[in-house]
Amino acid sequence: MNQESSCVHAEECQDPENSLNLEFGQYWNNHYIAICLSGWFCKNRQSNTRQFPRKIPNFFTKPSKKQIKSLLYLISILRKKYNIPIDNIRGHRELNGCDTTCPGENFDLHKLRTSIQSYQEKASSSQI
Repeated sequence: MNQESSCVHAEECQDPENSLNLEFGQYWNNHYIAICLSGWFCKNRQSNTRQFPRKIPNFFTKPSKKQIKSLLYLISILRKKYNIPIDNIRGHRELNGCDTTCPGENFDLHKLRTSIQSYQEKASSSQI
């Protein structure tokens, strides 16, 4: 993983002269695998739609057990297929240049990497 690269949400990529050599956002599509979970994993959220702040109820501030189980399964498949080391599994907020809390402070990325390791060890031992 290239730690020197900057990062922006795709919809925020505004580089009409391609001065960052990101090929209008295609750099990310060609160099990373992005996985999206539905949710906003923070508490005390606020949306600023129509220039008026609006509090969002604190529902679904953590991924569900089914989301985590599906995520672990998908990551294990992708890691095996593309030989991805655990250290290269990152949250959006961990990429250099990202000014975001995505996927949210209630999403423990260290715990995710630990869970991936455990999940794959269990899967390997059950196949013996």
